[in-house]
Amino acid sequence: RAKTLIDRASKLLGRIYRYKIQENLEISLIETSLTDNSTKSTESVIPYDPLFVMEKLNYITEHIWRAAEYDDPKGKTPDLGHLELFNSKYYYQKFIQGCANNENLPLFQKFDDYWDVRYETSIGDSVFPWSIRASFAKSDISNPGVRSGGGTKLGMEFGKKSNGDSHFPSGNIFFIRAGREIDFGNFGLYTITDEKNRFWTIEIHFGPELDELMGLSNDKQSVKFKAIKRSDLSDIQDLIIDKSLGAQREILWSEMTETMARAITEMKKGLSEYARNFKELYDSYRNNPTVIGPSLPTVEPPVMSVIPKGGSWTEDQQKEIAEYLKGIFMHIPLDNINNQIKQFSEGLTKTIVLYAPNETGKLFELIEKRGKLITLINTNHLYYQKVIEPLKSDSRLRVFAISIELLISSFSLEMSRLMLDNPEKYEDPLKRFLIQVSSRLEEFINDSNLEVRFQDSDDSNL
Repeated sequence: RAKTLIDRASKLLGRIYRYKIQENLEISLIETSLTDNSTKSTESVIPYDPLFVMEKLNYITEHIWRAAEYDDPKGKTPDLGHLELFNSKYYYQKFIQGCANNENLPLFQKFDDYWDVRYETSIGDSVFPWSIRASFAKSDISNPGVRSGGGTKLGMEFGKKSNGDSHFPSGNIFFIRAGREIDFGNFGLYTITDEKNRFWTIEIHFGPELDELMGLSNDKQSVKFKAIKRSDLSDIQDLIIDKSLGAQREILWSEMTETMARAITEMKKGLSEYARNFKELYDSYRNNPTVIGPSLPTVEPPVMSVIPKGGSWTEDQQKEIAEYLKGIFMHIPLDNINNQIKQFSEGLTKTIVLYAPNETGKLFELIEKRGKLITLINTNHLYYQKVIEPLKSDSRLRVFAISIELLISSFSLEMSRLMLDNPEKYEDPLKRFLIQVSSRLEEFINDSNLEVRFQDSDDSNL
């Protein structure tokens, strides 16, 4: 039927020409009558954005509105689905708040480290430019009140983006030439059966100057790209001297492969963190359905009084910090986070010290939001789990936790000062030093079976 053909063509054309349509290209599909050649219907093609960062009308807009307005049986966690925190509709509603019915908020987040980042592959005297765009799902999309957001009706749309279907060939990796999609696929860089992979997307952008190296087909409908690990290459210098087209392709494709592989690894870490946070939320309610949720660990008050002072915080700064922390701690009610941010902001300190799980392996890391430094102590690190957390849990021993927090805060501030003063000299050595210290601490704890434990024999002894 004409309607079926139009629907299928519209979706695919919307993806291929998504950037052109955003630049005011208009594509219309018209159904006409064979008897009198009259127009029966006209449909304008809307963009299909596989990065899912568009806010104006696009293919996913209709689907997120439907998901936000109607219950989805697959979007409810068994036994807890009667609670809004375990119903996907509650999370999906956030993406249409304040929007007209032909708009939506971004469902994925731009991965800043790999968003519009330009690379220049040097081969002999030639330089070949290309860039990458990467995005991955927000926590309210990957874990919208259920263990896996891929099982909801909306989640299945992300699955079609990742794996395609019989009428919509697709993949997670897209090659864009001069604003038009040329090719797509998995290129051996991810497993299509892993549901988590539907929640990230990568685009590689290049211009006409890379046509030959990318192996652009005569009809400009595909490229010959294949993933190549740097370790599988022969000596780079030999390839440069070779100067053959095949050698140059191997160099270019290996750089693209390594860049995409790094981006995929980092995005999957973020998605794994969201999954762990949901599990904590689920466990807390299964164990005690009346609780609001676990509290965010706080730094002991004496530490706040000695950290150097900074400027005051505006409401916008507090809001951005709160949103950042909510992204990390999706299982903690926003009110709890806002209360803590207010407490820290009123301290007017140069840095705040918070506890946050991450997979970096570092004991702590320093980030900056709206000009405010935040020291995040890693709750996944063994030193926190075996030493700091037990010390903080007993009022009689918190003085030891205070001294540790003071040490970490001082270390963090001094690292920041040195890196700002002379980043070329200090940034890499200090980051390596932090990784080595963090790793060595875990080794010491494992080797010695070190763990702080309490054993009350009476009220006065531990």
